[in-house]
Amino acid sequence: MPAGTNFQALVLVGNGNGKAAWYSTGSQRTKTVAGLPNEPYDFSRVPGGWSAGLLLAGWTCPPHCWNGQYFIADGSTRAMKIGVGLRVSAADHPGAVWLLSYARTITDMAGASAYVQLFSTTGSALGPRYRLPAGYQLDRGVGRYLLLNPINSSPYVSVLWDPRSNRVVGRFADVIAAGPGQIAWSPDCRGCRVRLLNVLTGTSVTTPIAGGQPNGLTGSFTDDGALLAVRMIDQQLAVYDTSSAELTVIPGTALNNNYWQDFSWLNGSHTLVVAAGPGRGDATGPDQIAYWQPGDSRLRIATATDQREIGVFQGPAP
Repeated sequence: MPAGTNFQALVLVGNGNGKAAWYSTGSQRTKTVAGLPNEPYDFSRVPGGWSAGLLLAGWTCPPHCWNGQYFIADGSTRAMKIGVGLRVSAADHPGAVWLLSYARTITDMAGASAYVQLFSTTGSALGPRYRLPAGYQLDRGVGRYLLLNPINSSPYVSVLWDPRSNRVVGRFADVIAAGPGQIAWSPDCRGCRVRLLNVLTGTSVTTPIAGGQPNGLTGSFTDDGALLAVRMIDQQLAVYDTSSAELTVIPGTALNNNYWQDFSWLNGSHTLVVAAGPGRGDATGPDQIAYWQPGDSRLRIATATDQREIGVFQGPAP
């Protein structure tokens, strides 16, 4: 990795139970984000920044269904409160997010209907509140529709739902990633390839990415939906260009199961950041971080010198 490479990433300071902060890999310093209660947080990527909600490990409903939900713009040192609910999800464009909540009488979400409402990232309501079909929660906004995931379902089938007409317009088994206007999924059949639907144009294409194994793939779209990063069945990372239909396999990224590997797009950019290290068995070696950009033929790698550099990528990564 070239000397002086600097990433800014969102981390928790205070042993994971303190405040959010922007960490600079160049200066190895943090800038605290104001406006968040002093709690452990779970960060999720939304266009233009990150949502922050109380970490839901071991949670029940109530009380976790009615926590404060926040938005942190990229590089901002102040969080904006969106509202009270279970989580904030990405909308199809920057400047807006969806807030998911339940009625206060709900104690079991499996058969209950959640509510969603579009908010600005400064906390102002932008539209009416919609009631989701019972037993579903919101993944994210995709075009003018909402991608919903079942709470309990076998087989696991997501639905594309039109909130204005209260109508299901599509069903997808084994969704591996969703973007502002696209859904990528892998049909469960021998020799199948990953398919990609553009909901804005209604066109569906078959990609060169091998599919056919449920839960065998993970992926992540850039904020603008131009690129899709995928960990393929053979464990290699690859990037699919949704405009040119070109697939670029990144060499040196196929690790065995004794090593962990996480990846994510850096703050709305076309820079793919990868973190990896030994996890179990007799695996040895340092934790490493790396990045890749369109046109690169290889990863640019550095040894991690601070655990904050690694921890950030283990949270928001797919």
